[in-house]
Amino acid sequence: MKPADVAEVSAALAAAGVRHAVTGGWGADALVGEQTRPHRNLDVAVADLDGARAALGESPEVSLLAVEDPSVREEGEVVDGWLERVVPCLAPRVQRSFHTGLSMRPQDVHDLSIIVRAEHQRGIDAHGRILREGSAELIGRAFRPVVDDLIAFVRRAFGERVHSIYLYGSVVRGAAVPGASDLDAQVSLRDDVTPADRERAASIGATLDELHESVRGLGVLIGSVAELTDPAEMHDAGFHLGVLCAPVWGEDLGEEIPRPRPTRALALGIQKTAPAALGRLRAVLPEAESGDAEALCRSAGRRLARLAFALVMPRWGGWTSEPTTMALVFARLHPERAEEMADAVELGWSGRVDPVLALALCDGFGGWLVRELGL
Repeated sequence: MKPADVAEVSAALAAAGVRHAVTGGWGADALVGEQTRPHRNLDVAVADLDGARAALGESPEVSLLAVEDPSVREEGEVVDGWLERVVPCLAPRVQRSFHTGLSMRPQDVHDLSIIVRAEHQRGIDAHGRILREGSAELIGRAFRPVVDDLIAFVRRAFGERVHSIYLYGSVVRGAAVPGASDLDAQVSLRDDVTPADRERAASIGATLDELHESVRGLGVLIGSVAELTDPAEMHDAGFHLGVLCAPVWGEDLGEEIPRPRPTRALALGIQKTAPAALGRLRAVLPEAESGDAEALCRSAGRRLARLAFALVMPRWGGWTSEPTTMALVFARLHPERAEEMADAVELGWSGRVDPVLALALCDGFGGWLVRELGL
């Protein structure tokens, strides 16, 4: 059986209105976007067994599995490219359950390894929960001096009040480029944060940015232990600390925070401030001066790209904050808007300065994203 045959079966079921999702060996391969072994047949989970039989007829190469709801929303995956069309397939953790508790044939062992690979490609574990993104071990040699200074400056400024220090972004993902990437830090204090504390944190960031040519900018967020671990903020501060941040000093609060699954509820939670943020950008972009135009364009691009990825995250069934991957995933599921997403990524991460484009994207692309998400 060939990839074109899989695409043909999926197209026939879709045309007949039969909800379906590929599973089995082809389902495992679909998760990683390539054929990893030969397949003699195709396993398909369908909601309407009679409808599927009517659409496909009798075929010894297609095995139909009746399930109550093979929906790929919330926890499922959607793939395309090598199959030449978008083809739904069951989520990794669902496919994994089909391969456990059985007498494992060699092909089952192989498929299970592919499912595990897919889970890690999408940033999720075997239970479908989002893995932590970065690690202090991935910090490049060029950035270690500024990180050491950050820790020293923060501890000197706040003393025993400092509970822990974290980094997030490309530096702890091992993807930062010296002289081109910024460095983002999160400081946790044992007690309440004051306006003076925030000013001091901002001053530390500005000072270190001046001292170190390895970073293009350095921002320091600051919050209390109570704020960062508040259960009511699990999709905001909790997600930020538990998934995006990697500890570089002190006791890790992120270990205490339950990691979420990539659901619509998470998408809405992490983007709840997007409409207000886009409104502020629309207000200031028309008057952007040359000095702040770059920062505003970068902020607009990153805000839009992350909002766009949040829209498709539940269907994709995984998590990433790597801009190229966000753009690819979004383009697969919304090809009609792929150019706008590409422009947003370029503004956000390549240093492109175009306030007119940024404003147009905030108005058009941003407005559409907010409506699609129901924010």
